[in-house]
Amino acid sequence: MKQLKKSVAIAGLALAVLFGVTACGGNAGDSPAAGSGQSRQEADVQNDRGAADGAGNAGGQGAVDGAGNASAEDADTAGAGMSGEYGDLDTSFNTYMEARFTKGETDGYIPLGDGQCVQIHEDEGITFAAVTPDRQRIVVLLKNDQLYVTDIGQKNKKIISESCSSSRVYPSDLGIAFQEEAGDGEHFLRYTFADETLVDLGACGVGIISANKTAAAGVSGDTLCLVTPDSDQVLRYPGVGDEEIRLKDLPDDGSTVIWTRETDQFVTEELYTLGADGTEQLLGDITARGMVLAYYSRDGKLALVISQQVAHLYIKDVSGQWKRVELPGDLKDETGVFMTDAGLLHQVDAESVHYIYLRCGSQLCAVSPDGAVTVVQDSVRDFDIVDGTLYFSDTGKNIYAAALNGAGISESTLLLSGMDTFAVSPDGRYLYGMYVHSDDEKVRSLSVYPLQEENASETVLSENIYADSHVYLSADDASAYYVDDARNAGDFYYVGTLKVYRPDSGETETVDEDVYKNTFTNGKDYVLLSEYGQSMAGTGAFVAFHGDLMYRKQTAGDTDGHRFDWYYYDGEESLLMASDLVN
Repeated sequence: MKQLKKSVAIAGLALAVLFGVTACGGNAGDSPAAGSGQSRQEADVQNDRGAADGAGNAGGQGAVDGAGNASAEDADTAGAGMSGEYGDLDTSFNTYMEARFTKGETDGYIPLGDGQCVQIHEDEGITFAAVTPDRQRIVVLLKNDQLYVTDIGQKNKKIISESCSSSRVYPSDLGIAFQEEAGDGEHFLRYTFADETLVDLGACGVGIISANKTAAAGVSGDTLCLVTPDSDQVLRYPGVGDEEIRLKDLPDDGSTVIWTRETDQFVTEELYTLGADGTEQLLGDITARGMVLAYYSRDGKLALVISQQVAHLYIKDVSGQWKRVELPGDLKDETGVFMTDAGLLHQVDAESVHYIYLRCGSQLCAVSPDGAVTVVQDSVRDFDIVDGTLYFSDTGKNIYAAALNGAGISESTLLLSGMDTFAVSPDGRYLYGMYVHSDDEKVRSLSVYPLQEENASETVLSENIYADSHVYLSADDASAYYVDDARNAGDFYYVGTLKVYRPDSGETETVDEDVYKNTFTNGKDYVLLSEYGQSMAGTGAFVAFHGDLMYRKQTAGDTDGHRFDWYYYDGEESLLMASDLVN
């Protein structure tokens, strides 16, 4: 299963009336959402480490050259990990919420996650706008290349740059990173909110910033440049960089830069690390295939470096030693964070981790921090771990349950057969599954199975789920949200009926009609529970979340799927946030 990273004082300027936190939305005549009983003119999302426009967006660790992580718009294809210890489902990634725009891009709407939104109007036109994860600041890039930040509710505007040359702007709670055009090329800069200082890393063709803090690195000529989160001093390491270098990751403390150097036309790369003390280390080669990613424990003392579809990875233990780990098959869990016996890797400290669970080829493996690999179960197609129980499907699409004990399991019990993909609800009470029910591989069935009932039986919720549709599972009450009876709305867009199944009552409710599939988000956190089955690409995915949801509804009169109205659903009614935005 895929599991679900110069110091200049800026004077404050008075904020124009054009900006404000508003009850923004449609007109008084806007029709209510189906099943809501009303429409309210009250009150979108960005993450950047891999999750979905419907799953929380991508955020935090974007590389300026795109080398580091998936962008927010690519989020549907990436994921995060899961375990029985959900906590608040916080991915610990930089989850900023990005604006969506009306035609002409002079007006933008940024939801705050509670039904309220920020409306921005700029006659010059807006390239990018987002609210920081703590919902305290708005970052705006205009089409004239001016970049500014303003505090929510304070109407105080601070211009950061007059020549921001790229829409690759990365906001965090502590600051932002961006590119700026200068006489000798594009420079990579970091701005911190607390002291209003800019740090210029130089004319960098590539640059990265850490996921949750303001450590930043870039390559300028043959020099790798690094600034740690608690310093404005740029550390420079000559002779490290060149045109073949690809920055991959940077932990929050800025202690280690991970990069690769191309050796074979983007197929094979050498993997390096550089410590803040200037120690450079060649770890070995890695088959990149376009994506090399690093993941850390909460304290940064345990790290994994992986690549897509290769049979090895690199692991750093608590002593700081890196090891190459050979796997019994190609790594299938190639994006996202990982499950451990202590919880999600990014949510736990290294000393509490005894095993990290990975799908290698058709085997489920347990990898210890010292690099030892143990096969937990053969013939595994997909898996989940909840409250110490391993749920897995085999290559024959049969789903089993077994008690997990470190690198071993108890005798397994057959639960269901024929599921292409499945996930267990965050509370461990229900198993949801999707499968092909006919010869039409673009149509799926969705079913639910109670795990804690004697003589339980499967209940089919829908027989018309379109191919790659996602199902969202509430971590609060195990309810399932999905778009039923999807139809083509023009170009590549599909809309259908948004429904919610509430397992405690056994009832299914209609939330709204003409809803774009895979556009749900709570704007804050998510965990991708399961993704595509090995033999059924396009089966869809299950996503866990806390709180309420936002979704996109096709604008009345739209004929090509390019326009939408934005709604916030509080569990009882749909509230209109903004109208006639551009997909």
